[in-house]
Amino acid sequence: MKGGRPGIGSMKDSIITAHRRLDALLGETRSALRAADEARASASFEQLRAALEAHFDQEARLYYPSIRALRPDLKPTVEAFVAAHAEFGELLAEISASLDAGSLANAQQALEAFADALAPHEAREEEMLYTLDRDLGRPD
Repeated sequence: MKGGRPGIGSMKDSIITAHRRLDALLGETRSALRAADEARASASFEQLRAALEAHFDQEARLYYPSIRALRPDLKPTVEAFVAAHAEFGELLAEISASLDAGSLANAQQALEAFADALAPHEAREEEMLYTLDRDLGRPD
């Protein structure tokens, strides 16, 4: 680790671990909505939302600046990830509003749209990290 910034290998591992945790929380929320369990859906969604907000903040404060410093050519890619996080926030607000209104069907539909957008986002982030890791000579 240089200058207090995380190494690419540990950064990659941390982000991938977080993605798997987010995927599990998404699955829990999806399951609660499919079961029409409003209380469980609201509770699991709040866990998901809190975890996503913490994850996005960590990426923005810790990881993305390191990536930009190591590879300035990736700045447009990183900026696209940051923009996607803002869009995810809008989708999360839509899910929250539907849950607050007691509309589980709308919440489920919005959650599926969110999941459809999140999966390729996570895959692109991980692909970038694997590429960085490989380019910097760290074996998988």
